[in-house]
Amino acid sequence: MSEREHERAFCAEDDETLSPMQIMVAGAAAGMTEHIVMFPVDTVKTRMQSYVGVRDYAATSVLRAAQRISASEGHAALWRGVGAVALSAGPAHALYFAAYEAVRARLETRAESGKGVILGPFAPAIAGGVATVVLDGVMTPLDVVKQRMQLATNRGYTSVLKCIQSVYAMDGISAFFAGYKATLVMNIPFMAVYFSAYESAKKVLIGRRDWNRRKSSRQVPIALPVVLRGEWQLPPRIHWMW
Repeated sequence: MSEREHERAFCAEDDETLSPMQIMVAGAAAGMTEHIVMFPVDTVKTRMQSYVGVRDYAATSVLRAAQRISASEGHAALWRGVGAVALSAGPAHALYFAAYEAVRARLETRAESGKGVILGPFAPAIAGGVATVVLDGVMTPLDVVKQRMQLATNRGYTSVLKCIQSVYAMDGISAFFAGYKATLVMNIPFMAVYFSAYESAKKVLIGRRDWNRRKSSRQVPIALPVVLRGEWQLPPRIHWMW
């Protein structure tokens, strides 16, 4: 890949020109791929962290735990509850990235106009926190269903809908938001730091790329007359610039 093709493929401003719908589609695709591909590992983690799992899997590795689950319950047990993830991950991550970009852009615009100068430097952190509230608000109800199905070795939920009906009948609507506040306490600081580091790294890389472009633009006019004259060897006095 040439240098020009590399710049086109990895242009740092590309994400700044995407429409809200494009951002939502990209976020949904990324979220669904992540959760579905890693779902068997999530099932093993959930089993190992449960009361039963501490007794049965505390001294085993992830691979051995996965083999034990497959041997005793079948390979499908590792994927039990994946339907709940498929239903929630796409919409949740679509709203997550859309909320992040909207809040960040709003805060940065206000800072540039002088109305929100104090909040400007913290725009990525604030936007990350707001987006996390949206993400976890959508994910938590079906995450509860997912975990119930992952741990249901004897109850045998036959579908996501059956599990939803069972949870609602036994524990009411509040059961679907169990752990939501604890999740926010953990995830909001994490995402605030994450997006602050992400945006800072982008600015550093963009600045470095722009500096390299300015450096290259100063070199080209010197070499151009040499090439036009058919002299493909650069004069000794400008070798140090290349």
